[in-house]
Amino acid sequence: MENTLYVGLTHQIGLRRWLDVTANNIANINTDGFRGDRIAFNELLEKPEKTRAISFSEAVNITPNPTEGPLQQTGNPLDFAIQGNGYFAVDTPAGVQYTRAGRFTLNLNNDLITNHGYQVLDDNNQALTLPANYERIDVTAEGLIVADGVAVGRIGVFDFDNPASLSKNGDTLFISRDPAIRRQNALLKQGYVEGSNVQAITELVKMMQVERDNARIKSLIDRENQLSTEAINVFTRIS
Repeated sequence: MENTLYVGLTHQIGLRRWLDVTANNIANINTDGFRGDRIAFNELLEKPEKTRAISFSEAVNITPNPTEGPLQQTGNPLDFAIQGNGYFAVDTPAGVQYTRAGRFTLNLNNDLITNHGYQVLDDNNQALTLPANYERIDVTAEGLIVADGVAVGRIGVFDFDNPASLSKNGDTLFISRDPAIRRQNALLKQGYVEGSNVQAITELVKMMQVERDNARIKSLIDRENQLSTEAINVFTRIS
């Protein structure tokens, strides 16, 4: 009976992690550049001497869904969406990190920054500073910034040989254990941002599945507890 309780407990722990991931995905349906997470489970088999194998479950990996989110038109000339693979590089207190969220603005020094105040970097990992009092800003599909007809810089778009090297670091930011590579053929769309790639219906279905699975396991555990109590009562009466 203890084995049944242990198996049920490992399943409930995994379901709790799945519920946390799903809830976080739903909470970020409207977050620019957000990549929803996916969770993978592994079966752990234990085979005690002279008994059948016992199957436990373990949530072993949480990875971001690499699918692109939908492009949303904003009309803001400082908003940008990357078409295809790649990430914007931003300078944070923890070092250079990467994001797909391209809703940018300017600080008091006319540096291009994210909505969290991080400087957006050019293709040489330098801050992008626009001229003061410009009247018109245009950005080509290749990321070249043109202010009042004069080229003033190029937005950097970077990628990685091994996408699995990327891990989330909050605020739609990613860090990587591998060096970034500048994308030569990156395509940008000015006046657009990439929305979240989370599908609300899919996540709600997952949440309902978690609730059903948890109710089934709870019922199993309750039944095992009842059988244990009955066994103890019988043993007490005959001893």
